[in-house]
Amino acid sequence: MTTRDNHRRPPATPETPLNANRLSKSLRSIRESAQMLEEQLLDLDGDDGFDAAEWKDKFVKTKDAVVSGTKDVALKTDEYVTSYPWVAAGICAGLGVLTGMMISRR
Repeated sequence: MTTRDNHRRPPATPETPLNANRLSKSLRSIRESAQMLEEQLLDLDGDDGFDAAEWKDKFVKTKDAVVSGTKDVALKTDEYVTSYPWVAAGICAGLGVLTGMMISRR
């Protein structure tokens, strides 16, 4: 093991307080939006042959898949950024330069 390996932090866990709080706020917002959409779907029931029960089942399955996928991506991203902070900083800097070049070209 080199001295560089000694400075790496262990991979993040779901219990990491700072990132877990941000993630839970984002997921709460997604869940609230999904509940609002669900209520709107139920209001449409009976109009022009619309079957709200069928669409609600599809919606719930889609919502669960999106929330699950979002959690997985957020946890993997957090783990990677925690393990390799300078790589993540380099990627962000590159994206910032690219975005700045695109904006300045108007």
